[in-house]
Amino acid sequence: MSKTIAKIRKEKNLTVNDLIRDNMSKSSYNRFAAGKADIHSHYFIELLKRLHVTLTELEYIDRGYVPKDINIW
Repeated sequence: MSKTIAKIRKEKNLTVNDLIRDNMSKSSYNRFAAGKADIHSHYFIELLKRLHVTLTELEYIDRGYVPKDINIW
C-alpha cells in the first residue's frame, strides 16, 4: 500500500514536503514509499488524513479499483 500512497500523492499534485510536513522525515517517507521500510500506524493514519483518503478507499485503489469479493455464504 505504500506505493499506492505515493501514487495518490502524485495524482493530487502534492510534494513530499506538503504531505509529510512535521509528521516524519523525508528520508523515512521515501523509504516507506519505495516499499523498503514500514512506518508506525500513527504516521500511516496521518498520511491518509492529509491525502483525504480512508483506509477503505486506499484498499480499493490498491486493488486496482476492484471491489472486495463478498462471500454471502
